[in-house]
Amino acid sequence: TNLPDSVHRLEDFEFIKGSLDAVALLRAAGYSIAVCTNQGCVGRGDVAPEMLDAIHAHMLRKIRDAGGDIDRIYAATD
Repeated sequence: TNLPDSVHRLEDFEFIKGSLDAVALLRAAGYSIAVCTNQGCVGRGDVAPEMLDAIHAHMLRKIRDAGGDIDRIYAATD
């Protein structure tokens, strides 16, 4: 897959194949799950913090719809 340096718009966000199922399986097995993400695009002003929040909310909805969940998202924006 040819991935962009950063996701700048909600419609550009894509899950890696199999990741939704993997998160659901890990959750069902009792694991806590955290996402750590480097988002320097926010610190540079390329993406608004509100857009990053919207992308994360979209991601969480899709993960929950697939039977998974995320305990915490850590985003490095500097």
